Amino acid sequence: AVGYSTAHENGQAASEHVAVYVLTSPLDDTSWSLLGDAMAAAQGLLTADQEMGGGVVTLSARGGVLAIGSQDGAKNTVVLLQWSRLSNSWEGLGTNNVLEGESSSSHFGASLVLNKEGTRLFVGAPGAPGSSNVGKVFIYQYLELENEWKQLTDPIPSLVAGDGM
Repeated sequence: AVGYSTAHENGQAASEHVAVYVLTSPLDDTSWSLLGDAMAAAQGLLTADQEMGGGVVTLSARGGVLAIGSQDGAKNTVVLLQWSRLSNSWEGLGTNNVLEGESSSSHFGASLVLNKEGTRLFVGAPGAPGSSNVGKVFIYQYLELENEWKQLTDPIPSLVAGDGM
């Protein structure tokens, strides 16, 4: 999974996109193909608030779950998508597949990690307010029966001020 940006004529980022590529031949590690379409706000997979998403992406080890961070967007969000073999496209995973940060300056989604199954997500927010230190890690679990993402614990605060966590 890769995130990339497109630019306006004046050099400012117009939007960022996400694309997922798969190895098409196990014998030749140079043959890759696009899985589904490249995603952007204009295609309806990301909303206008998440248009700056794509700078940070993570894909589960099994390749079926994708998290896209939009920490520079208006709302500091993470969008969770699942690959559907039936529709041959990426679809929202869970009824609450858009997770939001605490504030616009939290940079929620600056770092993302999914477990291999794509059911547990760690979200870094280096600008999230804390007691004396800045930065937090949020941990979410996907609950299949409820079809939703749930925050597991209180956010884990940074141990050292200014560590960029």
